[in-house]
Amino acid sequence: MYGSELDGTRADKRPLISYILERESMAPASAIMVGDRAQDIRGARSNGLGSVGVLWGYGSREELEQAGADQIVGLPEELAGALSSVHRSGSAAQLPVR
Repeated sequence: MYGSELDGTRADKRPLISYILERESMAPASAIMVGDRAQDIRGARSNGLGSVGVLWGYGSREELEQAGADQIVGLPEELAGALSSVHRSGSAAQLPVR
């Protein structure tokens, strides 16, 4: 499990995701970010990951859409299908961050 440090290092998801990819020797195309806020989606997009926004957290559908989530799901049981869809579509292309 990864997150920001107590001193605030990597509090922004963009450098946090970059750090995780490097630390775990992962290619961006091999990962998908699942998140409930715009910062999660922006972090994914800036690092070339696909993303799935979930509505059972703090963010709204509008927030996740505006951030550019590849898929948005309202129920946990919809997550597996959304992950498969993002993986198949190759939505992890390098896209500009909004």
